Amino acid sequence: MGRSISFDPQEKLYLAMKLFWENGYEATSMQQLVETLGINRFSLYNCYGDKEALFHLALDHYSNTVIRRLIDPLLQENADITGLIGYLQLLQGAMAGKGGRWGCFVQNAGIERGLHDERTQKRVDEWYQQLEALIRNALQRTGEAGQLRGGIQPDHAARYIVTVLQGIIAMRRSSSDPQRYDSTLDFLISEIQDWMVRW
Repeated sequence: MGRSISFDPQEKLYLAMKLFWENGYEATSMQQLVETLGINRFSLYNCYGDKEALFHLALDHYSNTVIRRLIDPLLQENADITGLIGYLQLLQGAMAGKGGRWGCFVQNAGIERGLHDERTQKRVDEWYQQLEALIRNALQRTGEAGQLRGGIQPDHAARYIVTVLQGIIAMRRSSSDPQRYDSTLDFLISEIQDWMVRW
């Protein structure tokens, strides 16, 4: 029978997520993790495994909390273009906060580790594919309802939106000028609204 732990694993995982998200994998040391989580190395290894295992658990936590909250409008039954716009508006609000300057943890992980870490690259690719599928489905439902302008192909439009968003998120991380990302996101939302048929 294993020893009981005297801390909340989810609470500590949240702290690890923030540290990896802000600093990246390589720049986060085990000593920083120990100090930030407020537990000793034995407890950290016993609960989460090594640094790489903890990093992937932190990515899971990010997906299940931060991303899940943002994509909620796209996860609703029969989500359409209105849900897509709702997602973009939630993203815009999140980017305006402190965490916005950290970028997207998934994107950061892909840039830092994807080239040399197959597991990380697979996770990043799966996330982009999932987001594209949610957006594509929303646009397809809009088209089926006769509310999507002709010529808008949901497959191509979904990939376009995901690609533009990744550029906007990267700009938010690298620029101190909020207008560089905010006005571009406003333009993207306005463009998508124009795809709707006006009766």
